Amino acid sequence: MSTIQQPISAKPSSAILALAPSPNAFSSKDLKTRFVEYLKLLNYRYELVMGLYVMESWEKAIVNAIVFVCIAFILRMLFSSIPAEIKSAYV
Repeated sequence: MSTIQQPISAKPSSAILALAPSPNAFSSKDLKTRFVEYLKLLNYRYELVMGLYVMESWEKAIVNAIVFVCIAFILRMLFSSIPAEIKSAYV
């Protein structure tokens, strides 16, 4: 049983064209709007990765506080130990 292959066309299908942004999609928006949309996208990704989208607001607050404290400890450790390492390397 042989299958007949369709010739490959150089034009993309209409489904692909519908998904592609238009060349002027971002030029009509000002920088502030684009930045706000980017922050919303980052928040959306954060909630998806951390599983926060299924939690209630008080649970989100607890998880966000734990994440904030962990990041604060890591940054404090980095900023307190790196200058000491640099100083000891040149002494």
